[in-house]
Amino acid sequence: MSEIQTDMLVELYPDSLYDKLEFADMIHWLEEQCLGHKSKLKILGLYPSHNLEYIENQLVEVDEFKLLLNNKENFPAEGFFDLDEILERLKITNSVLSLEQVWKIYFVLLNVVVIQKLFKKKKELYPT
Repeated sequence: MSEIQTDMLVELYPDSLYDKLEFADMIHWLEEQCLGHKSKLKILGLYPSHNLEYIENQLVEVDEFKLLLNNKENFPAEGFFDLDEILERLKITNSVLSLEQVWKIYFVLLNVVVIQKLFKKKKELYPT
C-alpha cells in the first residue's frame, strides 16, 4: 500500500478500527485455513480497504467461490506446488530439472486446466 493510501486510512478510520473489527483474529484464522506458503503470505498482506469498487469486486468473487463450494463443484484445491525455485532454475542456461520438478510443473498446469474448464463450462454461474 502506498504512503498516500496509508495516510488516507489513518484519516478515515480511528486507531481502534483494527481492534473493533478483530482484524488480527480474522487474519490469523484465514492463515490457518491456507494450504500453501504463498497463500499465507497473501493473507498476511491483507488490510481493510476504503476503495468501494475493489471491495465490491472482492465480494463478488467471494460469493462466486461460496457458490462453487455450496454446489460441491470438483475444485482442485490441492496439488499446487511452489514453483518459484524451479522457475528460477529454468532461467539458468543449460540447467536441467529433476523428474520430480517436472512432475510438479505438470500437476500445477493440469490443475490450472481443470479449473479453467470448470469456469468456462459454468461461466453463467461464475462470471468473474
